[in-house]
Amino acid sequence: MRVLRKISFCMTARETALSALLISACFQNVVIFSLGGAAIKPFHVIALILLVLSIVALRASWSLFNRWFLISVLYVIGISLIDSMRFGINVVLFNYAFFFVMIASVMNYGRGLPMDRWGVIVRSSALFVIAVVAIKIVLYGDAVMGFVSYGGNGHPSIPSFFSDSVNLEASWLALFGVFFNRDRVGLLYLIGSLSISALYASRVGIILSLLSIAYVLFVKSKDRIGVSKLVGIAVLIAGLIAVAQIAGLPIMDRFLAIGEDKGSTGRMDMWQYALSAFIDAPLFGNGAGNAVVHLKMVSGTPFSEGNIHNYPLQVLLDFGFIGFVFFYCVNLKCLWLFFRKERFSNPFAAYILCWVVGSLFQFRGADALLAFFIAGYLLTTTMEPKARFCWQQIFVRIAGTNIGWKCFSKA
Repeated sequence: MRVLRKISFCMTARETALSALLISACFQNVVIFSLGGAAIKPFHVIALILLVLSIVALRASWSLFNRWFLISVLYVIGISLIDSMRFGINVVLFNYAFFFVMIASVMNYGRGLPMDRWGVIVRSSALFVIAVVAIKIVLYGDAVMGFVSYGGNGHPSIPSFFSDSVNLEASWLALFGVFFNRDRVGLLYLIGSLSISALYASRVGIILSLLSIAYVLFVKSKDRIGVSKLVGIAVLIAGLIAVAQIAGLPIMDRFLAIGEDKGSTGRMDMWQYALSAFIDAPLFGNGAGNAVVHLKMVSGTPFSEGNIHNYPLQVLLDFGFIGFVFFYCVNLKCLWLFFRKERFSNPFAAYILCWVVGSLFQFRGADALLAFFIAGYLLTTTMEPKARFCWQQIFVRIAGTNIGWKCFSKA
């Protein structure tokens, strides 16, 4: 907590506001009120406030970044409205609409912040969230230890801050790991998120934790890793596996049960009807969030899941072949920039690519957290807008006079 306090004192008001937005996006079960079936949450309100502030400050310089962003908005909303005549409107469309609002808000409000300041924002937020999750695990220690002792299928039956699943909670915490460095705080966070994934028996959380650890240790660090350190890392991983096995953590059995446990078979039961659903609506799909609705129609099976736990496949069914091609073009562009131009240096790109890996097994898309990191990625690539955000200009616009404040710009 002393480290977190030291970091927070070094943050500007604008950075603190972005950190508050990121933290609020983690506590997704906090609902202020409902509007037409859509839950209005604190991060919705904060994002809208920052959006308004950015418009006031930037005025003519405020933008939607580029035409592809606008095309994405129009395509998702337009196709979903057209498909609603057959499949209805899913509340996920609201999530997609706010997904774009979130990107526009962070992208304009965060202009001019250099990468090291984004790192401070994400790391301080992640440390706060993982500390709160750790406190929750202690408070629900009996339930967690009961799950560990008796094993079984699934995850501990305890509340989750991230949506309705501790599995997702472990995954999102693991993704934050790419923003840490190879120091004591970074290693503590990476081991902590890996441990939480093990306690929750989250297979995707374990995979994403290992990807984050590999990125921080092997890719992000500038200095070379010698043979002795490689051996040390191998011993550490082997030790963690041994501890998990000796402690009887269900995570080992969960990996061995892939293809046989309820989580795997539930996914495969839905996926087997994906081709039939795609053939039924190949070009424009069935609208945002309606993949499971369509699978129910073609299969006659009342699936209980809210999504099909494979986002690329869900994109194919929700938005058709055209939307699927667009989705992969965006991913390939991100890969090209990450590998060829940025030389693995951008943690925002690493976060997004790790999310893509995790999306093969979970995530329903249109996540507010993903929107935050997409905006950060767009701001920290070579395509960054030239106009800088100046929070002081908010007061200048209101007062109608320029009192000589300077805008924040890159060092």
